[in-house]
Amino acid sequence: MNAQKDMVTESFDWFLGLVEERRGLDAAALGEIEAGGIFTGRQALEIGLIDTIGGEREAVAWLEAERDITEDRPIRNYGQPEEEGVFGGLLPLFGLTDAGKALLSPGLLALYR
Repeated sequence: MNAQKDMVTESFDWFLGLVEERRGLDAAALGEIEAGGIFTGRQALEIGLIDTIGGEREAVAWLEAERDITEDRPIRNYGQPEEEGVFGGLLPLFGLTDAGKALLSPGLLALYR
């Protein structure tokens, strides 16, 4: 389990380094990000983690205006199969087998809540 924890810690440190280097955030903003958690779009915008809030249409317009990528360029949407849910693809990274996945089933989560 320590190997997985080390891998997650190293990945998070790498992410923080990229954010610090590329976003130019102050220590307070980096501290908020370093504390971990989930940010809403508005919170991420407020601390400088993102530039704007929008959807695919806005992203395509930004790419066209800022990076000279034409609007007609194909867009590929990648998603996870429904049965895996949001975290399903991550579970094997942490060594969870089918038995471990069962512990995270919606029914057991509902009992936990």
